[in-house]
Amino acid sequence: MNKKGVEISIKKMMRPTWLASIIVFVFVLSGIYILYFVLGFTPPGWLLVITVGLTLFIIFLNPILGLFLTILSFLLPARIGELNVIFSSLTLVKLCGGLTVIAWLLHKAVLKKGIKSLKVPQTFLILGFGFVAFISTVHARYPEASFTFLESYFFLFILYVLIVDLIDSPKLIDSFSWAIIIGICINAFISVEQWYLGRFSRVIGVVGNPNELGAYCVYAIPLVFYQFESKKPVFLKMISIIIMGFLLFTIILSFSRGAFVSLMVVLVLLLLRSFKKGTNKWTLALLIILVATLFSLAPQSYWARIQAVRIDAGSGRFYIWRDGIRMFLDHPLLGVGPKNFPIYYATSYGKMFRVGRPRAAHNTYLEIAAEMGVIGLFLFLSLIWVVLRDLKRTKSKLNKDKFFQVGNIVEFLEMGFIGLMVWAVFGHFFSISKILFMTSGISVVLKRLLHQANQMHNTL
Repeated sequence: MNKKGVEISIKKMMRPTWLASIIVFVFVLSGIYILYFVLGFTPPGWLLVITVGLTLFIIFLNPILGLFLTILSFLLPARIGELNVIFSSLTLVKLCGGLTVIAWLLHKAVLKKGIKSLKVPQTFLILGFGFVAFISTVHARYPEASFTFLESYFFLFILYVLIVDLIDSPKLIDSFSWAIIIGICINAFISVEQWYLGRFSRVIGVVGNPNELGAYCVYAIPLVFYQFESKKPVFLKMISIIIMGFLLFTIILSFSRGAFVSLMVVLVLLLLRSFKKGTNKWTLALLIILVATLFSLAPQSYWARIQAVRIDAGSGRFYIWRDGIRMFLDHPLLGVGPKNFPIYYATSYGKMFRVGRPRAAHNTYLEIAAEMGVIGLFLFLSLIWVVLRDLKRTKSKLNKDKFFQVGNIVEFLEMGFIGLMVWAVFGHFFSISKILFMTSGISVVLKRLLHQANQMHNTL
């Protein structure tokens, strides 16, 4: 078959009817596989092989579906070996991401399409940040820890490239938000189960860290609010309310003080938007009632922990931040190396709080400054500024241009991103890196769509 015949065959199989049929079949097989676990039986290996095989086939037909599966796998880190020993050493991210990249490149080759331009500030800043991380790794005292950082950075950059190239319409941006909501919502459901079974004093979901779990939930709340406000079917609004309740409840169960502070910031932004835009007050009233109800049910121990943030009870952040500043001043240019902060703290700087024990920085900005110096911090802050700038520019054109109809999702993406950056004052870089790279990619997509709308105006 010649190239033209292959192109026609691929386009035929990418039709919605084909894809929908295969996707439904995969969901049925996945449901059967999960049912085996629920009933206490060991699922046969062939069932997983068929399910995975069909999933790979779907990814080949449409790499965009592979991208959304990759986003889910980033938010649901797990090894395939936890599902079946056949894939004992493979992670979901490596499987979905690797196959998506292969399918993406094959589509580019067969359909003779070039990669969308990456000549944007976000790309240069992300690459510059990675370069500084590499240089810092070279002189790091413990390069083994830094290499794990570089590996994660590589996968995140690939995810960024896929988002920039594959998402090219408002509909796909909406689907992107749903992929994030679903991934974080699954974490919330699992967290509620952990709380119900009494497994952890602070729920951790699938991500394995209560603070990171709280940050994800805060980021997702504005996106869920957008879905509630924009979707007309009643059942979708009901689903949005249920998801929002689970997310808020999970924030409480995480006992994360950083998540509480960033949630308050997001709620204030939602309140200001409501008064400024003159939107339906009932939607905001519903959110306030939901928040008030859930927080009124929060245990006394939760409020005691929130109030303890003023005296820094438990984490010792104030001591760690003081020692982290010293670490930065001692290594101001390139820092001590990625992921070396805890080790340096335990061996050289931790004089007042849990001496000799590795401690994280509990502040993303200080962590980057200490580990990658002033250059790394400058690139990181510049990336945040560029993302917020592009979101603000696209927000100013919302619904004012008939060629740029992306709904109000930009406003809610901006709120979630601001909430995440506030949380970063209390958290670690890796806890926000996934959302940071995803939002950076979406900001590029929005900027490109706005540019295309301007071009269409100029041709008229």
